[in-house]
Amino acid sequence: MESVTNFAGIGSTTYPFKGTFDGQNHTISKLTLSNVKNMGLFVQITDGNVKNLTISDATVTSKGNFGLCAYLLDGTVRIENVHVKDSTITACSGGDSTVGSINGGFIAQIKDSDQNSITLSYCTADNLTIDGLTNKKQQSAVFVALVARYTTIDHCMVTNSTLSAQRNAGIISAAGIQNTTVTNFISYGNTLECNYNSIGL
Repeated sequence: MESVTNFAGIGSTTYPFKGTFDGQNHTISKLTLSNVKNMGLFVQITDGNVKNLTISDATVTSKGNFGLCAYLLDGTVRIENVHVKDSTITACSGGDSTVGSINGGFIAQIKDSDQNSITLSYCTADNLTIDGLTNKKQQSAVFVALVARYTTIDHCMVTNSTLSAQRNAGIISAAGIQNTTVTNFISYGNTLECNYNSIGL
């Protein structure tokens, strides 16, 4: 996708992706996005499935709310055998630092709802760089930046990645974790920096 400009993402917050996307083990590479907000390869997935896909060599500057796979998950969603690697996400410098900004290497945000049934399985993030130091309200994570209720993360792995953020940073960070489970999760070779508040799993 190196020559693709003005990529709008798959689906939107108004018309979310609701189908099944089978990447058939292909790779989407060299996605380049500038000054985006509420974005990802998939903008929002609601009651949908994404599987068998790799996203690599992406370069993104984000105004906030960005995830390489998806910005927002809602409802019944299953993401399986999806991998992100060798990519960089940088929070835009010179922006309004009073505005919240959520950036996740894999997923930015899971909507907080008691209707959720979210499953991430056999997914990986490798060699990602996420730089959020320019935004004081930044919340960042290498894998999922804002986990919510009724989410299952199983047999996933985060490796060799670097994260720097002003606050609320981690491999996974959360808002609410009622009935949420993380099992068989591997994390190694990662470097995390957080200037304020906490670093989570």
